[in-house]
Amino acid sequence: MKLSRPKSILWFERFYFLSFGFELLDEYVNWQARVADIDLGESIYMLLWLVIIAITLIIWYFIAIKAKSWARWAQIILAGLGVITLLAEIGTAIIPAFEDAGLLNVVWENMEWPETLTVLYLAFVVFNIVATYFLFRKDAIKWVEEKQVSIDTVFD
Repeated sequence: MKLSRPKSILWFERFYFLSFGFELLDEYVNWQARVADIDLGESIYMLLWLVIIAITLIIWYFIAIKAKSWARWAQIILAGLGVITLLAEIGTAIIPAFEDAGLLNVVWENMEWPETLTVLYLAFVVFNIVATYFLFRKDAIKWVEEKQVSIDTVFD
């Protein structure tokens, strides 16, 4: 008898790949600015991105197909790092508005919005958090604990 994956795992896959798509699109749009910021050269940066893509697919495989608990926790750590990075970028943009003005006389014209902080990046982080949420619903937790594995696809 074929054991089907729980709905939470299927929803995780959908949101995970949606967030991954936004991440790739954001990277495509901001490629030149990020290469200039990191100052490693395009070939090294491209190699870095190949590693990121490989890690993303490995985490998906071990969560959604093999039901490994360690991959679930790796995903929550990476999603948390995404939130921390987003908050740091927003903080970097807003801090100049508060400098020399205090809390009551904020000078919004001084705000410096980074060109790499886009709606695409925000969508990537939000969808990644939503995907991570589905890993901690009751049916997903039970499935991982029992190690029930099947080969349903994300499009079923």
